[in-house]
Amino acid sequence: ILSVAGCMLQGGTPTGHKTIHITIPYNKLIQRSLVIKFPIHTPAGSLTVTAARLIYHSKKNTLVTKINDAVFIATGVLNARYAF
Repeated sequence: ILSVAGCMLQGGTPTGHKTIHITIPYNKLIQRSLVIKFPIHTPAGSLTVTAARLIYHSKKNTLVTKINDAVFIATGVLNARYAF
């Protein structure tokens, strides 16, 4: 999951947000790079934050389940930018 959200620092007015889900197959194949554009306005005085979360799934026979073990729940802020 990739999310981007922004707001004006003075007053907190939102400038936009967008979340997308991508699937990265777990295999030996090399994955092509991916360019993702988020339609978030970045006027002067705004702060824009990009964050990501990895969700792991396991497959046993034909049953796919989400792994809820805390060890596999990685979340983090990738970038935060202030627009001058």
